[in-house]
Amino acid sequence: MTSAVAGAAASTPGDGGCRATARIDSQWGTGATGGQVVSVTVTNTSATTATKWTVTWTLGTGQRVVAAWNAAVSTTGTTVTAVNASYNGVLAPAASTTFGAQLSGLAPAPALSCGNDTSTPPSSGPTSATPPSGVDVTVTQADNQRTVTLLVGQTLGVALGPDFLPQRSAAPASRNCRPAAAIPPDNPSPRRTTL
Repeated sequence: MTSAVAGAAASTPGDGGCRATARIDSQWGTGATGGQVVSVTVTNTSATTATKWTVTWTLGTGQRVVAAWNAAVSTTGTTVTAVNASYNGVLAPAASTTFGAQLSGLAPAPALSCGNDTSTPPSSGPTSATPPSGVDVTVTQADNQRTVTLLVGQTLGVALGPDFLPQRSAAPASRNCRPAAAIPPDNPSPRRTTL
């Protein structure tokens, strides 16, 4: 097993309209009881301005994401997907931004896949259902208990059959709501209500 070394970096080529470079900033412990902080620099390699980007990678054995910053990070199985935050998606040609993640467990700097909206988005790794190409993804009853991956820019539509009935709450409708306590006007906290 290759051990992770703080300062080690892994870079992807500039396909997909962007290049992503991972760097292990710090690490501690050993094996599954260890952890590390990884920073990723995303650079727009396209000749046009990108407005959104996505970076994916596969976690090392026993690793999991503990926290992340400057990106919306989600995990499906061992595949991690990071999508730009609202404030760092627009990248002019050759511009870059950085996001980070704290991981449990130790592994070498991850091999990254990067894409932005100036070209075809990157593959998000193995899933139990291949995302369809095009703008929209539609999920039907036949997709029950299947994983569907959305790429940046796609929308999700859910088709419900004519026999679909929404669940009804067994609780009676609330009546006569009243504030539990007055909150001073200079306090921005929401008001509490007793039902």
